[in-house]
Amino acid sequence: MTRVVAVGAILFCVTLLCSLAANASVCSNDLTGASLLNALSNMTIGADSDMSFVVFAALVDVGLQSYCGDTLRNLGSESTQTLILVPDSAFERASIVMDKGLEEITSDRALACEILDSSIVQAALNSRDVRDGDELSTASMRMPKLRVDVVQDINVRKLRVFTDVGTTVADLFATDVALCPRLSAVFASELLIPLVESNAFPSVWKISKSLPELSTSAEAFRITDSLRVIFESSEYDGYDGSVGRSSLRTCVFDGTNHGFRAYFLPSNRAWRRFFRKTELTKSALFSDYSLLLSILLYTEGQLTSTQQSIDLKSYLSTSLVPGQLLRPVGASTILSAFPGQVEIPALRVDVDISKVSSRYVRISGGSTSSRFDNAAAVVAADIVSCTGIVHIIDNVLVPPMLTAFRQLSLRSELSMFTDLLRAPAMHELMLELDTPSETNIFADSVVFAPTNVAIRLTLNYIGWTFEDLFQRDALLRQFVTYHVVSTRSVEGAPERLKFRLGLGPEEQQFATRLAYPILAKSYANTFQGTPIAKTVKVLSTRRGVKKFFTPRHVLRGRLNSARFIKSDIPSTNGGIAIIDAALIPPTAEFGVTLYDRILRTPTLRVFRELTSVLGLQREFDTQGFGNGDCTVFAPTDSAWVTLLADLMTTQEDIVNGATAMLYDIIMLMLAPRTEEFQEIEREIYEPWLSKDARDGDELATALSGYTTVRVL
Repeated sequence: MTRVVAVGAILFCVTLLCSLAANASVCSNDLTGASLLNALSNMTIGADSDMSFVVFAALVDVGLQSYCGDTLRNLGSESTQTLILVPDSAFERASIVMDKGLEEITSDRALACEILDSSIVQAALNSRDVRDGDELSTASMRMPKLRVDVVQDINVRKLRVFTDVGTTVADLFATDVALCPRLSAVFASELLIPLVESNAFPSVWKISKSLPELSTSAEAFRITDSLRVIFESSEYDGYDGSVGRSSLRTCVFDGTNHGFRAYFLPSNRAWRRFFRKTELTKSALFSDYSLLLSILLYTEGQLTSTQQSIDLKSYLSTSLVPGQLLRPVGASTILSAFPGQVEIPALRVDVDISKVSSRYVRISGGSTSSRFDNAAAVVAADIVSCTGIVHIIDNVLVPPMLTAFRQLSLRSELSMFTDLLRAPAMHELMLELDTPSETNIFADSVVFAPTNVAIRLTLNYIGWTFEDLFQRDALLRQFVTYHVVSTRSVEGAPERLKFRLGLGPEEQQFATRLAYPILAKSYANTFQGTPIAKTVKVLSTRRGVKKFFTPRHVLRGRLNSARFIKSDIPSTNGGIAIIDAALIPPTAEFGVTLYDRILRTPTLRVFRELTSVLGLQREFDTQGFGNGDCTVFAPTDSAWVTLLADLMTTQEDIVNGATAMLYDIIMLMLAPRTEEFQEIEREIYEPWLSKDARDGDELATALSGYTTVRVL
């Protein structure tokens, strides 16, 4: 009888020359490794396939001297049984997975008995009788059930077996070989590796180094190894017992304290996607050992103390259930901005249970800025290590430690803005930006961070230095808070910022964290304190053809504007946008009122002196003209000299005898805004700019006439 079956990509041709129906040398008490080899030698196997069973026979001799000896000696004596025979080639492949040599496998009595017991099926195994999904009982306590998968390929019926507590699938062939009246044999393409003692498998370190697709994770393990050793040795000594220490390099772990773990390791492609998503470079991230270790530990999960299992099989994809929670092992210290005070939420596992042998597994972490779903899918599951089960994922989960402040601190081009946040005066805001949204009074924040060059240019423009900000706390607070937008948490329903550049309306207005009173004129010569207009606007141009040199997106402040260099950079408590100009806070301390600008302009000396004589200094120093913004067409000193020459008078004469005419001249040079103030949170500022002027534009002046502005 000749039977041809497919095992993977190899065709095994088995020719049975005799039925072996009653070979006494294999049955009952005469079973030995030699008798098994002798029985198998009566079969002629095709020359194209090299099938030998020397290792399996050696395991039989070892098992006869161990606790499974009685089981082997009684094979087929009381009930019908089937022996799954594994060839030497399968043992060689399994030895690589188990990180053990063939001699080590055959000399380990516990491992030998577990392999033999799991190879004994307590029933007849015939390809014509079994059905897809059937469960086969074995003699093993650790692997008590085998599942059958039937594949019909045209006119060939193929059988495969696998187990819920193992990671391999084996093809079966020649399923009707009779060794004894009640004992038959079947050949398997692979060894169903039993999850016995954990040291039968390689370490996570060795697995990551051996798989090319995990080379980036292996590099991350190497860089953070010393910090991990310190963390593992100090973290769990006084802990609550629900998490146990473990090791990547060796197989030493605390088995009594839930030492096994599920390792969700990002692939190289996942790391590249993470760098693009977070706008971080590999060199910047890998130089921050603490953050890098937090990323790795965040996806190393353990069952919580209420889930009663510490076996390796508990972390197999076939053991996971929908909605299961895994506790990140670094939750209490390294993942939190406030060690021991902030509880890190558990990882949620979503499993498609419609399949058993190849399940779809997805893990979800804590929320980040609203743009991203902080989740990953398992692309390669159930790689067994000595301290846990390795699953390769297609995305790097953002840990709670990657806050907005951490994102800023990782960028050298934002070092000056980060230094401002580290100042003692900004300690409270820094803590808010360094706390994940789940435990923060501010649910979300958006930071418009100016680059170092932008800060230097802006401060130079308004006459301040970077060091001046640290010497005056008011300046420091105003400058920083004018670049931060936050939403406070509301009990039961936290308000989230849904800011994403280019996806919102063409005009978006945000209230910044700037809070400072200024004086505003409500009616003639009477001033009262009002909140400062602290809003900023994001203007987007999406319709029509983009003009040359015109940016698509602009951040407009009260006094100046900035363009976006990068935007939508995620963190666990909001987004970050990098801008090319620092916004100037509209506060008195910064000295950017009309009078301050006139005072610091050398060519406006005469204009300054004349306004002082007319008593307009206070008007220029506050919002004293009209209801809001005012544009001043200030004549230079040379212009005044020309005017006085045309009038054939001097500055002293016009001051002493023609103040009314001088007042009219000054008022004619002022173009105030006439609209009434809106509510402070909706105040829109659109000062008149020369670049926006068109030929024939008319501006109402403070003299109640009209000044025609023509652009030539």
